[in-house]
Amino acid sequence: MKKTFLLVGFMTLILSACASTEKNPTIAQQLKSKCEMNDYNACNDLGYLNEYGMSLAVNKQAAFDLYQKSCNGNSAQGCNNLGRYYAFGTNDIVEIDTNKAIELFDKACQLGEKPACSNLNILLLQNSVKK
Repeated sequence: MKKTFLLVGFMTLILSACASTEKNPTIAQQLKSKCEMNDYNACNDLGYLNEYGMSLAVNKQAAFDLYQKSCNGNSAQGCNNLGRYYAFGTNDIVEIDTNKAIELFDKACQLGEKPACSNLNILLLQNSVKK
């Protein structure tokens, strides 16, 4: 319950920072500083801002790189977000790699990221149907 409130609070903070028509780099700068000090959850959050153009211009490659750093540092959300890239692929960053996506969703699930557990189960079910 506490994590849900923290996530909602964080998302509210991000959305309110991005509600204006101008880009607000302040939150991005704070996350970048934390990420550089190996706060892997901050790396994930900065990746999210890059992926969706919140406070920054959209930069999917930077998001991918930040999710990778985040996951390497055992951020559950970072592994889940990186898994999405491999599950769906992007035209210019990474090809679909279902096995890699399963590996990343499994890692994120083991680290406690419940949405990753759902993503893992969906991919496993889809693969069992294809066989």
